[in-house]
Amino acid sequence: MITTKSEAIELENELDALVSEAIKEKSTVSMALTGRLKINFGDNYISFERDFKTVDYIDYHGSYDSLSEIIKTIQKTMAENVENFVLLINTYENRNKLL
Repeated sequence: MITTKSEAIELENELDALVSEAIKEKSTVSMALTGRLKINFGDNYISFERDFKTVDYIDYHGSYDSLSEIIKTIQKTMAENVENFVLLINTYENRNKLL
């Protein structure tokens, strides 16, 4: 259970590094305005539904083949670490309760 803002930031940084390592590009994890999980990398981003499988929105400038591989890799990474991604979403939703 995450109870402080510093713990939430630490978890977010860990997941940033995890996704970055998986897709081999500097990435950040955040919450999109729609409440979905948003993965930013370069000038691109992909937002995922709360099932961490379904793509909600894509802003990508590159080849479809590369995009398809990136999505599969991110989905696999989220599936392998689902508890931490759920925890992160919960911290975004309850950020006003964090110390």
